[in-house]
This record gives sequence, structure tokens and C-alpha cells, in this order.
Amino acid sequence: MNQTDYINIIVVDDEPISADEMSDLIRDTFSSSVNIHVRTAYNGSSVLRMTQEVPCDLLICDIQMPGMSGLELTRKLKAQHPDLCVLFLTGYDDFNFAYEAFQQNAMHYILKTEGDERILQAVQEGIDKIVSRRHMLSRIRDAEQRYAQMVPAYRRQLLTQLLLGEDTTSSLLELSRDSYEYVYVVIARCDVRQGPISARHKLVAQSTVERTVAESLNDALLWSDSVLLDNSFVWFFAMRDDRECASSLFQLMRKARSHLETQLSLPLFFVVADQSVGISGLHAKYLELHRMLSQMILRGATGAAIRNAPPAAAGRLPIETIQGSLSQCIHDIKESAFDSLEMHLAPVLLFLEDTQASGDPYVAQCASALSLAFFTHINQNKLYTALAAADQKSSRNHTKWFRAITEELKKESQKQIDSAVLSISEYITAYVRDHISENIGTSVLAEVSGYSSGYLSRIFKQHKGISIHEYITQQRMNLARELLVNTNLRIYEIASSCGYDNTAYFIKVFKSQLGQTPQEYKQNHGSKWSR
Repeated sequence: MNQTDYINIIVVDDEPISADEMSDLIRDTFSSSVNIHVRTAYNGSSVLRMTQEVPCDLLICDIQMPGMSGLELTRKLKAQHPDLCVLFLTGYDDFNFAYEAFQQNAMHYILKTEGDERILQAVQEGIDKIVSRRHMLSRIRDAEQRYAQMVPAYRRQLLTQLLLGEDTTSSLLELSRDSYEYVYVVIARCDVRQGPISARHKLVAQSTVERTVAESLNDALLWSDSVLLDNSFVWFFAMRDDRECASSLFQLMRKARSHLETQLSLPLFFVVADQSVGISGLHAKYLELHRMLSQMILRGATGAAIRNAPPAAAGRLPIETIQGSLSQCIHDIKESAFDSLEMHLAPVLLFLEDTQASGDPYVAQCASALSLAFFTHINQNKLYTALAAADQKSSRNHTKWFRAITEELKKESQKQIDSAVLSISEYITAYVRDHISENIGTSVLAEVSGYSSGYLSRIFKQHKGISIHEYITQQRMNLARELLVNTNLRIYEIASSCGYDNTAYFIKVFKSQLGQTPQEYKQNHGSKWSR
């Protein structure tokens, strides 16, 4: 066992026999109940040497000693170990000694003539105090460790809120602004023509980029983090100072991109911020980089680019560049896949915005195809409230309207999902109520409802906050309580009425839920019936 697991006690007395006897007494009394390490010294100098090797937790010290008094020894030790517990033993009943002892924050000032019982009681108090302090310090360390573990998750949530433009005023007050003063933003996205990226590839891409930067920048990097937002990867690299890192990050992104493409066949388009920003500038910088990234992909760019690098010539975009994205948009609208629609719609809308004044007939054709897909979906599903909400935000066929109708349809889709959740949850509660005395479980509910047991369990807990099994038990116990108080049924009859064939098991469940047996509950709650 490590020395720090022991309570280290030193007994010091210039009378060796007294010191040895006291040490033996303490070992014999406390060794069986607590881990103690008792050492013996005969002068103050020996104690100072001992504490250099292993610190002392409890000092049991004679006051009058030649060379160095116990009071002088305590002053020296407390200068290095302020939490030292001190118990003074003396043969002198002297007020001046006692006064100075308590000035040293001694726990006790005990006359040797008071006897072993009084001394052992004081030692026990010292041990209890040390154990209590260690437990408190342990809880503090655990709390600090938990806080350190929570910081990344809290920071990631805050960064996501910032990128979305949400109000984070109260959260920002809790941050150390020094840690968010010089933050470089890097964003990346896979070409939409590559299709969706697997969750594993996303995690690998995030960690690969972070590790590549951390290994290269070393101490210059204060922290790094990443989030997935709008189907884009967003990395944050916080620097210790305002050193210029854009060029270095650009080279590191090229290195990471090459690795990901080789190992995962995952070609990513990167945009690296040209300069760092403070925490209040992250949202604007993200929007700036996100727009540039979308334009890069639309124009067929490859590799990585620093933000302020001159963009490619804004010539007339080829029709075939957006045909794939437009087809995906129409498919997403038909399938109500509004999350993926947001990703596929971005390059199409950028195309419309960049070419709307060009007179290209394909621009009108593209907008018309999108409008037709949206109106068909709205009419088929009678989503006229979504249409009205979008019309209030912008005129039809404008890119702002396409974004608005996508947002409103996404809201309506979520409402339908929420309604389905509520419907399933209400069906389960009604079935449980009507069949409470029968054998009910997720397999039975799955059979009568037509949904899988896993889906039912997930939906029910999402709505009710407890599992189906917990809900059934809760309702059965409620019924049992009513029957116990309001009827003269026997315990086995109540168990059967509540769906329990085994009376002993019913009693066990009842006691675990209510802390008393059914019979005790009946007696304590004044049954209206008597035998």
C-alpha cells in the first residue's frame, strides 16, 4: 500500500520509554480499524528529518524537550504543512504553555497525568479529522476531474450555439476569455456527389484533422475542438497568442486531406480562415467560410484554400454542375427528407444567386422544377400553413423563399413525428389500463400494435421519460394501493388483479416500490374494510 494511504503519526518525547510506550499503545489500539503508520522520535531534529522523507499527519509531541521545544518544532512543521494536526502532551500544568499551544492551533493540550484513555480519545479525534479532510479533498478532486471531463462537451455545445447564431450571453460569462481570444476556424465538406458519409468516417475525419494539427503545433495550441453542422465539418484551433498560423494550418489541412483520401477514399474540400477571431466573431467567420466552401464545391475546386485567397473566376457555371444536386433535391422533397435537402439545396441556390441576372433559360427552368416539387408535396400533404408562413418571409421562386419553405416543411415534418410519438404513447397507456391484470410486456404490446418492441420502447420513453416496464409496474402498484385500502380482497387476490400470478413476487415488488409490505400498507393507511 502506498504511504499516502496511511495516516502517518509521529510520537516525539525526550523520554524514550514514554515515547515507545505511547507509540505501542497507539498501534495496539488503532491498527485494526484504520491504516496507521506510527514512528517514534526522541527530539525535534529527528522529527524534521522524518518529515522530509514522509510527511506527518498527526504529531503527538512533548512540549519540554532539550534542544528544540515542542512549540518550536510545531512552528517549523506548520510552516511547511499547515494542515498538520498537533496533540501536545506535557507533565506541566502551566497556563503559558497551554496558551502558546493553542496559538499553534493545537487540537489538544493534555497532561500526561490525565491517563491513557484521555490521550487515546484525543488521538481518535485527530484520526477522524484527518479522515474527514481526506474524504473532502477526494470529493473536491473528483469534482475537478468531472468538471475537466465536462469542459469539452460544454465547449462543443457552446460552439454549436455560436455557429447557429443563438444567444449565448449567459454561457459566455462562465468562460475564460483568454482561452477563446485567438481561434482559427477551418471548415470542410465532402462533395455532395459522393453521397452521405458514414458516422465512422465522420469521427475518423474529425479526429485525424485535430491530431494532425496538435502533433505539429504542440505548445502553440491551447485547445482544439470540432462539430458537425449543416453537413459540414467545423474545426476550431485556439492559439496561445496572436501568432500567424493560417499558412501552417493550410499545409496541415492538405496533409490531413491526403491521408483521408488515401485511407478512407474521402475527398474533402477545406477552407482555412486567414486570421484568428475572438469568440464573438466565430458566427460571422463561420458564415463567411461556409459560403466560400459552397462556392468552391459548386465550381469544381479541389484541395484546400486559405480564406483570403483570390476566388476562381466567376464565369458562367456549366449546367451539368448542378443537375445532380437538383435531382437529389427533388427526390428529398418527395421523400420528406428535409435534413438531406438542406445539404443538396445549398449549391443549387448558390447557382441561382450567382446567375439570376445572366438571362440563362436554365436558371428559370431550375427554379420552376424546384417550385413544382415543393408545391406537389404541399398539395399532397395539405401543408398550406407551411406555405403561408414561407410566403410571409419572401416572394415565391426567390432563393430566400426556397430556404424559408424548406425550414417550414421541416417544422411540419417534426410535428408529424411528434404527433406519431404521442399517438403511440397514448395507445400504450390505454392498453395497459384496460389489460392491467393480464400478462403485459413489450412483446405483447408489439404484437397488438404492429410496431417492433424496440421502437415502442424508444418512443414511449421519449414521451413519458420512463420505460414501458417501469410504467406498467407503476400502474399496477397504484391499483394495488387502491384495492388494499378500499376493498376486503386478500393479498393473493389483489396480486392476481394486478397481473401477478406469484403472490410472493408481488409482495417483493410492492415492498421495493413503497418501502413496506402490502399488509403493512393496508394497516398504515386505514383500510375501510375489516375482517
